[in-house]
Order: sequence, then structure tokens, then C-alpha cells
Amino acid sequence: MITDPPVLLLDEPFTGLDAASQESVRALLVNAAESGKTLLVTDHDAARSVKIADRVDYLYHGRIVHSFKGDNLEPGAMTEEISAIEQGLLAATGERS
Repeated sequence: MITDPPVLLLDEPFTGLDAASQESVRALLVNAAESGKTLLVTDHDAARSVKIADRVDYLYHGRIVHSFKGDNLEPGAMTEEISAIEQGLLAATGERS
């Protein structure tokens, strides 16, 4: 990046990319994080997110309802917990899945 910003805000950076391009972007993000940059990335793929993140926040209607950090950054455990969170939120709001 030309200006070398300390913070990167990326909204769905993998959308529309083929597998090779997604891997190139992932490698760039990992390199940026390892060089001390702060990354804020939105993504719908939890399994991919945990490969580049040290924290994953789960949003519901624009609000953080759960944060995954450290040992909780495991896709299987996240999927189960997210499912339970979603069921609780749907029950509380009367929405249907």
C-alpha cells in the first residue's frame, strides 16, 4: 500500500474473488497484521476469519452480541455457539430463522 496506513478497514475483501486471489488477499492481510497494523475486516466466513484474526465479533442488527478470542477462535466451537446465540436472539425478538 502506497501510504502505509496504520489501520485498514476492509468490507468483505474476499467477495467476488477466485480461490487464488482470495489466498493472495489473505496473505497480504496476515502480513499487514504481523507488521503491526490494525485490521478491521467484515466477512461472512467464520472459518476464514479465524485464520487471520485474533478476535472475531459476531454482529446482530449492527450490534456486537458476542466476541470470540484466543481459544474460542475455533470454527466448530464458533459455529455451535453462534447457532445458540442466534436461537436465543430469535426467541427474544420473536423473529423466525
